[in-house]
Amino acid sequence: MLAATEEGAGIDFDFNLELPAEKEEAPSSAPLDLSTINLDLGTPGETAAVPDAHWQEVATKLDLAKAYQEMGDKDGARELLSEVLREGDAAQQEQAQAMLAPLG
Repeated sequence: MLAATEEGAGIDFDFNLELPAEKEEAPSSAPLDLSTINLDLGTPGETAAVPDAHWQEVATKLDLAKAYQEMGDKDGARELLSEVLREGDAAQQEQAQAMLAPLG
């Protein structure tokens, strides 16, 4: 067992437990402009424009065709892209054509 010297006999912790004084925020001198707030929530039963599930399905086929192409499954990619050509909108069909070109 170690003998403690008189100078370092105990451990002295000095904690400052006082919290700093809170700063009071000065009130803003500029008035709030509430004229730009729109409180119109629409009519009951009205829903936001949600993309049609069909177009989402076609977009998923495009993504899946990209994945097939990256994995080297050209036949799987071609099959999905041909479905997109039949079912997709003009932009999706254009994207499918661009993806089909390098597949041959």
